Amino acid sequence: MVVPRTDPGDDRRIVTGAALAGLRGMLEPGHRYKKAGRMLTALPDRAARQTSIFDEAQQQRSARLIATMDAVNRDFGRNALRLASAGIGHRRTMRSGRRPPPYTTSRTELPVVR
Repeated sequence: MVVPRTDPGDDRRIVTGAALAGLRGMLEPGHRYKKAGRMLTALPDRAARQTSIFDEAQQQRSARLIATMDAVNRDFGRNALRLASAGIGHRRTMRSGRRPPPYTTSRTELPVVR
């Protein structure tokens, strides 16, 4: 599904809103879904955006907010701050029932024969 965006840019709040709008359009109530993957394409460069004089202050505030969120997450750990639309209280974990034993991917875990 392609979700056209009216506001080009890389602001994660806008990208997240567009992704959620796409999900609402795809998902049907009463069905169970599994997470499979997602892909973002054709994200325009910030410099390529055509703006008006009225947008400049908003863009600067938005850029400072995102930079502050990134700094807090860098200092206090991933997801210390996140968008409310990401949800709270539910941790997704990787299913690893078919994961190979560690000795197949790590030399330090190789079995020793004596």
